[in-house]
Amino acid sequence: MKIHGLDIADALEREITANKMVPGVRLPSAAQLAKQYAVSQKTADRALSRLAKRKLIERRRGSGNFVMDNCSPENRIHAGVLWWTLNETMDELSFNPAEVFFSTLKKLMDERFINYSVFVEDSSHLQQPVNREKKYDIFLMPAGVILNDKEVYRSCRVPMIIYGDCKYNSGPWHQVIYDFAPGFTAALKYCRKIKKTKFFLPYKDVEIVRRKKDVLLACAMELGFREEDFHICLIPESISCNAAGGEYCAKYFLEHRLQDHLIFSVSDFFTYGMGKVFKKEGLKYPADFSMISYDNFYKYMDDSAEKELFNVPGITHPLEAHAAAVVDMISELNLHPDSGYYRAYITGAEELVIR
Repeated sequence: MKIHGLDIADALEREITANKMVPGVRLPSAAQLAKQYAVSQKTADRALSRLAKRKLIERRRGSGNFVMDNCSPENRIHAGVLWWTLNETMDELSFNPAEVFFSTLKKLMDERFINYSVFVEDSSHLQQPVNREKKYDIFLMPAGVILNDKEVYRSCRVPMIIYGDCKYNSGPWHQVIYDFAPGFTAALKYCRKIKKTKFFLPYKDVEIVRRKKDVLLACAMELGFREEDFHICLIPESISCNAAGGEYCAKYFLEHRLQDHLIFSVSDFFTYGMGKVFKKEGLKYPADFSMISYDNFYKYMDDSAEKELFNVPGITHPLEAHAAAVVDMISELNLHPDSGYYRAYITGAEELVIR
């Protein structure tokens, strides 16, 4: 009976999945398989290529062939993903940082062989996904959904991971949390190095900005700064757009002649609005003002004129790291489903990029 590459690929797949071979295990080379099955090396190579196409193995040139996944498709974990369409786009820039997180999340789940179904919900009309407990091994949910309707989601009968928040929300779920403190600490140490001790802080009284402000001030106190070193500019409630709020703060900054203060922007939207005003006034960084921004946008933008508005030191926002932590948690929960405790992973905004 003649052996084909497909036969060898099927035999190797059965061996990998039946024995639950650990990802990273090296498989025989094409030459070794050719000898084992008494076929040409070309046939054996085709078999390995089939496994790579099925994403069961990775072929590394010069290193060998390594197991990537040990589950047959029907036995892979299936995640339900609720995607919350938040109104945080920057229409002028056609950019939505949440989309960067979500596209990264999907890419990583594909790479880890996690099957998933996505439910898209509008933030103003949230509905409970139908029959999710019957179809999924795990469910991913934005933290804002939990906060809006805790009781509905407390009844979920499969493990649930909530993501996209900056504080721990107690409940029967696992959580991946943003941590601002490392980035703020790095930025404040840089300020001390360049001898900046007075700060201008654009502020809007909403939960996420309030949380950032509180963490920033706590980090500052730990480093010996004082709360009075921060000139807080409160954006009026009548200004709903964050970019417009940034414009308001820039005008306030100039009218009150606060150029001796370093601007500490905790939102790219504030940064964008302030940058528009400064550009219109002919002001440039660092000659006319100093600034540090909590950064989502800069590295994702092309070299357009708008990119200049973000060309200031930035604390890198952990969009990709947050997505990776979610996928790591899915894998851990799959390996240890009955641990009896709820996990919380933290992703820190750690890197300060000086531009």
